[in-house]
Amino acid sequence: MKTLMWMVFASVLFLMIGGLLPGNVDSGDKCDDPMNARPIPINYSECMAVCAECNRMEVAECNRNYKEDTQIKSLNDLLLDLSKERPKNKLHLDLSTPLTLSYIIQYKQFHSKQPRLISGFRPEEDKPKKASSIIGQKQTDRDWVLEEGLTAIWVTGISGPAHHDRMILRARLEEKGDSLILQGYQVMKIGKDQEKKTSLRPGEYIFYSLPGSKSNTCPVELAGNSVEIAFYDEFNSIILQAIKPGVTKLKIFTLWWRDIQPKFLEEYEIVVE
Repeated sequence: MKTLMWMVFASVLFLMIGGLLPGNVDSGDKCDDPMNARPIPINYSECMAVCAECNRMEVAECNRNYKEDTQIKSLNDLLLDLSKERPKNKLHLDLSTPLTLSYIIQYKQFHSKQPRLISGFRPEEDKPKKASSIIGQKQTDRDWVLEEGLTAIWVTGISGPAHHDRMILRARLEEKGDSLILQGYQVMKIGKDQEKKTSLRPGEYIFYSLPGSKSNTCPVELAGNSVEIAFYDEFNSIILQAIKPGVTKLKIFTLWWRDIQPKFLEEYEIVVE
């Protein structure tokens, strides 16, 4: 009886040892506990290495789970290359999205003392059309009024535009005594989607909004040397400054996080006279 029990025990032990020896895993089966035996693969190459060692993950699973990771890395490398190639922004901006005048004033504690992009227009003879009053006091003869909606404020430090079209003003909100005033830096023309050709004079600026998001960026390309990039945020906007007479074409692309190559969106022509 004891002899029979020892034979059974020896047989069970033999089977257990045999199952742990290398090369005894059936090529058609996966390992029992693939994630605990070795570290979780972190990329496509490591996943394929696990497939070669033992059928812990099907090749199809590697393609499905990790192929996209290689595309993301390629996209990051491409964006890094673009950031290295493009010139440093000449204009300092913490926020590249234009804000309304009423919003800037309502939340002045967050937007004062920092340059911001503000949308609005200059009313004729600096007399507001809808605003009941003008915020601040006129400091010099060069000061002018910026109006947006029901809000108007005095702008100092920069000459106002001769036209009354909507524009983008780069300015800083400052407190003057008990009131406020805008310290202006640059007046910018707004590039419109329906206007594919725009005229500028040397020294003038133009602002283009870009359709970027958390999932895509907007690479740009300039063909010509009559304008140069003053500010570029691949997610939100680009600001160009006219440098010398000539014609420059601005091409805008979109690059989604799943794509390797950008896709063409729009082309604009800027004529500097």
